[in-house]
Amino acid sequence: MAGKAKIGGAPRAEIVTAAEALEHALSRYEALTSEAQTATLATRKGIERAARATQDAALVGEELGRLVASLAHSIQSMSERQAAHSQSLVDRAQEIRARTVLLQGLDATFGGLAEETAKINADVQDFARVSEASDETRVNFLSSLRDRMAPIVVAARELARAADEASFPEVVKQADALSQTLASAKNKVELAAKRIGSSSHE
Repeated sequence: MAGKAKIGGAPRAEIVTAAEALEHALSRYEALTSEAQTATLATRKGIERAARATQDAALVGEELGRLVASLAHSIQSMSERQAAHSQSLVDRAQEIRARTVLLQGLDATFGGLAEETAKINADVQDFARVSEASDETRVNFLSSLRDRMAPIVVAARELARAADEASFPEVVKQADALSQTLASAKNKVELAAKRIGSSSHE
């Protein structure tokens, strides 16, 4: 089964084949027309030559009509292919814009949570600055940290869920890492609270 002709290893476009066939036929038509017009009509041989060229030119002319129609069909096919690809690009561009907006929203949420988590973590690390304060002051300090952590823990879980539903695995990992940081900070707060409770009963 014959395959398509190839150019540089790639299949030749239908429109190229049609155009080349048309060019070849047109050149043949022009040559026959010129021969019919220039052949002498003063001799039997010249008359026969002119007649033959005229008849052949008429046949090639019919072929030209078919080839023009074939080329027009090929151009229409190319136009339809181009239109299909153009629409797919428009659809893809809309999808990219929608995904970009969604990702920007998730990133903004993560950025706010990460900033607040960093502040809480710094306060947890800086708990020593209230070590000389009264138990009540230290308990209130730890309680305020718990209050600040609670909504961020919930928000981090919601962010991970939203990112997973939107198929953004990188954001899911970021949100999970944030939750782990908060869990670590919470453990430190709970340990500090237990130590204060133990020392107050001694």
